[in-house]
Amino acid sequence: MTTFQLWNDDTNNLIDIFPTETAALDEVRWRFAVGGSAAVEELSLVCLDADRTLTVVAFGDELLGHAREMAVAPAAGSYE
Repeated sequence: MTTFQLWNDDTNNLIDIFPTETAALDEVRWRFAVGGSAAVEELSLVCLDADRTLTVVAFGDELLGHAREMAVAPAAGSYE
């Protein structure tokens, strides 16, 4: 089962685990809406696949850009 983990890179804390990339990116967009760019600049999104392989999806400003892009239309390279 693939999951998506949202991490705070500054504190090395796991914020939450999501069943889909969409759900994780919804959280990123919500954090940005509430706290602005400062609320997401230290975050990274990691995909953990069924083989337990970790892949960094995006982090920092790139993560916010990815969240915005995916809100419009899922990209062909989406992890879902």
